[in-house]
Amino acid sequence: MAHDIRHVRGAVTEHNHKPDFLFPDLATYQAAPTAGDARLTMLEAKSSCKDRWRQVLAEAEKISRKHLLTLEPGISEPQTNQMEASSLQLVGERPMNPTPRVVAG
Repeated sequence: MAHDIRHVRGAVTEHNHKPDFLFPDLATYQAAPTAGDARLTMLEAKSSCKDRWRQVLAEAEKISRKHLLTLEPGISEPQTNQMEASSLQLVGERPMNPTPRVVAG
C-alpha cells in the first residue's frame, strides 16, 4: 500500500480458492480469458513451506508462474528445484550479512 500497488487480498478464484494476494485486482483476473496473461500475478505467504508449497499451485489457474513468500530458513536445493519445475517462484529474505569482498590494496 505504501507504494500504491494495486492488489486484492483474499479474492476468491476458481474452485473457491483464495490466494493471499492477487495483482492487480479480481476484475482483471476474471476478465482474463486463459492462463498466461502477463497482467496477472499472485503471491502466497506461508510461514513454513515443507510440503505445503504444493497448495499454492492450485490457487489461481489463470496465473502460470506463482510466487510464494516464506521466512522459513534452510529450504533444500531439491525442494527449490521442484518448486522451479512447477513454475513456483520462491521469495524470501536475502542474507543479512553477505560475504564481505576482499579488496586488494
